[in-house]
Amino acid sequence: MKKRVLSLFLAFALCLTLLPTSVFAEGEDVSISGGVIGGGETGGEGGGIYVAPGSPTEGGGGKYIPGEDTRTEIWCVSKPDSIGRSYDGTTDGGTIPIDLTFTDGTNEIKLKEGTGFTAKKTFDSADAGWHTVTVEIALIGEAAVKYKLKAGEETFTIGGFINKAYPDLTVSLSRTTCAVGEKLLPLLSVEGAPEDAEVTYYYLASALKSWAGSSDVEGSEAMPKIDENTAISDPGTYYVYAKTGKTKNYEEERSTTAELTVNEAVVEAASVTKADGTDGGTYESLPAALNAARDGDTVKLLADHVTDADALNALGEDFTFEQYASIVPVVTKTLTLDLNHKTVDYLEVGFSETNEETQKKETRATGNLTVTGEGAYGRISNLMFMAGALDIRSGEIGGSECVGLVCDVNSGTATISNGTVYGLTVLEGASVTVNGGSNHAGEWVVASSATLNITDGTFGDVQFTHNGTIAISGGTFKSIKSYIAEELQPLMSLLDTQKVHAFYKGDDVQDGNATELADVNRQGAHPRHGEQQVRLRSVLHPQERRGREHHR
Repeated sequence: MKKRVLSLFLAFALCLTLLPTSVFAEGEDVSISGGVIGGGETGGEGGGIYVAPGSPTEGGGGKYIPGEDTRTEIWCVSKPDSIGRSYDGTTDGGTIPIDLTFTDGTNEIKLKEGTGFTAKKTFDSADAGWHTVTVEIALIGEAAVKYKLKAGEETFTIGGFINKAYPDLTVSLSRTTCAVGEKLLPLLSVEGAPEDAEVTYYYLASALKSWAGSSDVEGSEAMPKIDENTAISDPGTYYVYAKTGKTKNYEEERSTTAELTVNEAVVEAASVTKADGTDGGTYESLPAALNAARDGDTVKLLADHVTDADALNALGEDFTFEQYASIVPVVTKTLTLDLNHKTVDYLEVGFSETNEETQKKETRATGNLTVTGEGAYGRISNLMFMAGALDIRSGEIGGSECVGLVCDVNSGTATISNGTVYGLTVLEGASVTVNGGSNHAGEWVVASSATLNITDGTFGDVQFTHNGTIAISGGTFKSIKSYIAEELQPLMSLLDTQKVHAFYKGDDVQDGNATELADVNRQGAHPRHGEQQVRLRSVLHPQERRGREHHR
C-alpha cells in the first residue's frame, strides 16, 4: 500500500513540473477559457496562449503565439484571362461570376465565388472596349477556416471587355391620326435613345410593315426617311419607327413600329370666339361655325368659303332649313363676322321663303350681322340681306360679276359705315343708310317704296337706278348718274327733300338739273344763299389741290 501511494505522489509531482511557473504566482487566479490558459481576468492581457480570431479555438487573451494558426496557406494558380459584360455606364464588374483554382503547393483546391470567396471586380473605365480589371478577393465560409491567402494574393488584374449595349427604344406619336399633307416630324418622339445617338425616323405603308428595319430599303420610296418637310399625300394606314445610329457605347438599333392613320385633310374654315372672350372651337366649314355660334359670338374666317353647288343641287326641291344651312352660310343669330382677309362667295342674313299659295315672302328666321375685318380686306361676293339687321363696318361687298349687296323685300335696315360696296339692290320695304366707307361704285338700284340715305362716304363711278326714295345729304362722288325707267334724270332729284343741299365741285355749286356730274361733293347750301347748313369739307383731286396751293 505504501508503494502505491508513493507512485501516485511522484506522478502528481511530475505533472506539476510541466505547468508554467507564472501560473502559480502569488496572489493571482488561474483561468482556462477557450483553449487559453491565462492569468488575471479571463480574456485579459496576462500571459497565456492567444488563438487568432476566426480559428476554431478563438477566444482568450494573452500573448499571441503564431505557431498556433493552423490554417493552410494557399495561392491562386488558375484564374480567367478576361471577363466581359455589356455597357451599363459603370466600372462595376460584380455581375460577372468567376471561379478560381488555388494550391497549397501540393494539392489543387477549387473554390467558387460566393461560397468560397468574394471578388470585387473593377474596370478601369466605364466605356465600351478592352480594359484592365482589378480583382480583390477574400476567403469566406469553410475556406476561411481551413485556408489563408498567401501574402500578395489578395489582389490581381485580368483583362476585361465591355460590349456596346443595344438601346431599348420606344417610338411614340403625339396623335395617332393626322391629315394628308400634315408634317409628320412634330408628331414623333422616341424614348431610350442615347444622348449622343443620331435618331432617324422612317415610315412605310401597312402592306410593307414586315420590311421595317430593312436597311437595304430604308430611305427609298418604299420606306422614306422622315425629315422636317415630310408629309404623306395619300390617306391610309402607315407605320413609323425610329432608328438610332452607333455611338461609342451603343450599337445601332430600331424601335418597334407605331401605327399612324392618315385621313383626308380637314380644312379649318372658321373659328368661334364666345361673347365672354373664350374659345368656342374651330370648324371645318363656315356653315358649321355659324350653326354652332350663339348670340354675341364672333365667327372668324380661317379660309375662303366656296359654296358646294353640287351638294346644294343634290338637295332637290324638298329639303329642310337645317339641310340648307349645312351647305349655305346663313346667319340666324346676333353675330359678328370677322372676314380676316378671306372671301365668302355667298352669305345670307336671315332666312325667308315664298309661300307658294300666297306668293308672299314669309320670314323663317331673322339674323343680326356686323361685318368686320382688318382694314378693308376680306370680301363677301354676294350678300343677301333677308331679314333682321345688317351693319357693314369693313370689307368689300360685291365685285366683278357679283351682285354685291341685295336687301330683300321688307328685310329691315342695313347700315354701311365703312368698307366698300360694289353694287346695291334695295327691294320694296327695305332701307339702307350709307354714312361712311370708300370707293363705293357700280349700279345702285332702289325699288319702289324702298329707301336709300347717303350722309357720307366716297364714291367712284356710281349709277343710281330708282323708283324709290334716294336722299343724299353728304359724300363725295367721282361721277354720278341717275336713272328712272332707263331715262337719265336731273341729279337734283337725288338730293334730300328739303332742297338745302347741292353738289359742289371745289367751291362751285353745280347745276342741279344736270343729268351727270364728275368730281363733285355733296355739301350744304352755299353761305351766300343764306342757309344755316354746315359745309362739308370738299375732297379735291391732287392736281386741283396743288393748283390751289400755288394760287395762295
